Amino acid sequence: MANLDRYNLLRQKLVASHVPLTIEAQGEPHRVLLLKEMTVRDLREEVVNKFVQESGKKSDFILVANQQQLPLARKLSALTPDTVVRLVKADKTQKVSEQVSLVFDDNTHFAITTLPAIIGRSKQADPALAVNVNDLPNGLTVSRRHAELSKQGDTFMVRNIADNPQDKPIYINEVALASADIPKEVGDGTAIRLGKITLTLQIT
Repeated sequence: MANLDRYNLLRQKLVASHVPLTIEAQGEPHRVLLLKEMTVRDLREEVVNKFVQESGKKSDFILVANQQQLPLARKLSALTPDTVVRLVKADKTQKVSEQVSLVFDDNTHFAITTLPAIIGRSKQADPALAVNVNDLPNGLTVSRRHAELSKQGDTFMVRNIADNPQDKPIYINEVALASADIPKEVGDGTAIRLGKITLTLQIT
């Protein structure tokens, strides 16, 4: 009983001083418990040191949550527990100047405001997903992290980011992506099929 009391006391102290987050770096999610007094700048330094193998300055990277860049001076205490924080290259995150959406069955619209945008599924609200198809018919046929919509210059691209892309292919206008490593150009009206769900890209 005494051990249980000590455990509960320690747990209360941790909850008071730490915040649980999910850090997504290099495409992999990592559950962590971090001091609330840390700043986003501190977190970026730790994440880059631990997970990034390529050379480059820490300033080359930013942290993104809820599709928005986190200010470096912000303390982690300002983040909601279980927030998903993504590490991305600074030049890879961009606001979408056009009106972009992915449409399911003509009546379900997913607005895309920031790129890259992740398409996948989660039972709970997941800020890392720009498009969460979990509640759509056949949503369970889609991987948790299945596709990434990005932009290279003026061209929109889709690539397969599923853990097992061979078993979870993506079809662009009913033509399978040749390789998970090579993104495919898409445009207005392109049909993107993941599992048994087809989303149509709309750009205006």
